[in-house]
Formats: sequence, C-alpha cells, structure tokens
Amino acid sequence: MDTPVLISVSGPTEPEIVRAITSAPGLTVARRCADITELLAVATTGRGAL
Repeated sequence: MDTPVLISVSGPTEPEIVRAITSAPGLTVARRCADITELLAVATTGRGAL
C-alpha cells in the first residue's frame, strides 16, 4: 500500500517535485494543496502525510 503524501508547492518546481514523489516506491501524491492553510487542514483529517 502506498503512503499518501500531501504537498503545497507552487512555481516551476512543482511538476518536478510531483514526479519525484510519484516515482518513489511506496509514495503517491494524495493532494496538491493551494497553500499551507489548506495543507494543514487536510493533514488534520488524516488523508495523507506531510
């Protein structure tokens, strides 16, 4: 089972970071949050790891 990862990254490096996470064994991007507030709110629900 993959570990769901939450991210909040903007700018030109975002696609590279998403590719790195999704290509790592056992990881998947669960949610791409718009900002840190959304990231922390989603994290409190247990939907993914930071």
